[in-house]
Amino acid sequence: MPRKNCGKCGKTLDGKNLFLCKECAAESARVWYYEHKEDPGRKGRKAKYAKEYYQRFTKDYWNAKISTRRRERRLELRTEILNLLENKCALCSFADERILEIDHINGGGRKELREFRAKSWNSYLKNVLESIKRGEKKYRLLCPNCNRLEAWKREHETP
Repeated sequence: MPRKNCGKCGKTLDGKNLFLCKECAAESARVWYYEHKEDPGRKGRKAKYAKEYYQRFTKDYWNAKISTRRRERRLELRTEILNLLENKCALCSFADERILEIDHINGGGRKELREFRAKSWNSYLKNVLESIKRGEKKYRLLCPNCNRLEAWKREHETP
């Protein structure tokens, strides 16, 4: 049969703890922690677990797992961008999605890529995708030939 009052201070219990009120339970936990804080067995068990964990899952394991996840996400983002931009070159209608490139209609692609270089390629693709979804007409798909031609025109022809 549970008590009705706290075993330390005599306050009425709220039902969560069978023997102590909330304040007394917190104080008891705090006291236990400070008494056992330097316990070598506690620290040793923690260190042993950490060592075993990192032996099972090496740095190579995590790097491979993370890089795989990033590559999959990058392909998902790129596919979504290609689908929104109709999966073909805007100028010549070339439709091999393996080599289609994202073109900045008004130029400035190198500058924008430089801003995202410190972050990641995925963050750049997310930015492009959000821009396309907002309806901004900043990007289009071009095949490599058309993309290079457009860049040459921007560099050599004066408006």
